[in-house]
Amino acid sequence: MWHVYEATVCLCLKGGCHMNDWEIFTLLVVLCVAIVLVFLVVLLVVFLNGFTAELRYLNMEIERTTGKEREHYIEQKRRLWLSLIPFVRYR
Repeated sequence: MWHVYEATVCLCLKGGCHMNDWEIFTLLVVLCVAIVLVFLVVLLVVFLNGFTAELRYLNMEIERTTGKEREHYIEQKRRLWLSLIPFVRYR
């Protein structure tokens, strides 16, 4: 199977492969979709990294503090979780 693919690639590079317009268009669309998906995955990873770091910080502060300051960090943690829901506004 690999040899057939290699031969096809070699023929295309030497000018022996003739793709019609529809095949070229399909190839470009698939390539663009793949690039967009990779970009979205990278954005998701960056967002989740920031979210978990903030959550870790808030949990550490909740364990460290007492009284009103602890209540403040608990409220911040609640707001952080609510920020995951689209279109939710908090005061």
